[in-house]
Parts: sequence; C-alpha cells; structure tokens
Amino acid sequence: MASQLLSRPPVADLVFQGFEKPLHPEFISSYASEKFEREGYRLQLYLLRGGHVVEWRLGPSCMVEVLSDSKQAIPEPGPLFAHRLAGERGEQFRPSPLVTYSTRFGVERTSPEIFYQMDGELRDQSQKTGILRHLSLNDRLGLSPLSFVELEARPRSLIIKTWHTFPCEYAIVRSNTLIEFE
Repeated sequence: MASQLLSRPPVADLVFQGFEKPLHPEFISSYASEKFEREGYRLQLYLLRGGHVVEWRLGPSCMVEVLSDSKQAIPEPGPLFAHRLAGERGEQFRPSPLVTYSTRFGVERTSPEIFYQMDGELRDQSQKTGILRHLSLNDRLGLSPLSFVELEARPRSLIIKTWHTFPCEYAIVRSNTLIEFE
C-alpha cells in the first residue's frame, strides 16, 4: 500500500494495550519497521496507521506495547491492560522477576498555532536523533501526519518515547516507556 493512501484513524478510536506475549507478525499491518539489539535484548518497532507496536524481548521475558485503532483485531490472549486515549494514564507491572515495565501515555489537543509549533519541533528534533516517518504526503491542512520515536538505551534499561501527530484534530498522542532489567 502506498504511504500517500494511508490516513490516521480518529484519536477517539485508539487503544493503548500491553501484552506479555509476542503478537503474530501477520496481524500487524505496519507501514514501517525497525529492529534493534543491545545488551542481550531485542526490540522490534512497527509503525501503524494509528500508532505503533513495540516488542521487547530478553531471554524468555517479552513485553509488547500496542497503540492502534480499536478496529484492528489482535487475536492474542487478553491484554494485561487496554485503555482508550483520554487525557493521560500510566501502567506499571513486572513481566518477570527481573524486568519492570512502566509507561505513561495520553493525548494532547492543542490550538492550531501550538500544533504547528510542536509539529515543527518534532521535525527539527528528528534531524538530530530518533526515527521519523510520515504517514502520508499531506493532509488538507498541508501537514503530513507523522510518527517520531526516540530510543534511549542505558545500562540495564531502555527508554522509548513516541509521538504521533493527528493534524486534522490538532492532537498529538505521546507515550513514554521505561523498561528496566537485571
């Protein structure tokens, strides 16, 4: 599917979920993906129409974070948590005795002026660090919805920050995840 044919679902249709088991790849409809390995762990990042899938593995431990359209079927055993986006929320749990997962996520709705400023700051930041992908060429406002991901690997931890813009709604969906391991 050509990227210019993709569009974002409404923010109201998004769900943020966490799983302890990997998702079968054929159920992940992504427009971009990246793999990373460090300190014995593997990270698979998929960018979706409505958000992302982050799959982190270290030995038998697995943590999967999904931000997607609620209509995207994920036929896995039930999630550890599932929340629609409204304001800001957080979750924390231990997928194994040696691993701690914490996340904060939410949606920020802004005025058009603030949205344009924040969109520009994300584009500028992507010139220095991170992964930036455009979902489509331009929407009716002249901006392309974008997904920006920053990974910060530290000894025994990983910080994953994501931003997904929704120009038609002047909204930015953010998540900030910390995975600590021994």
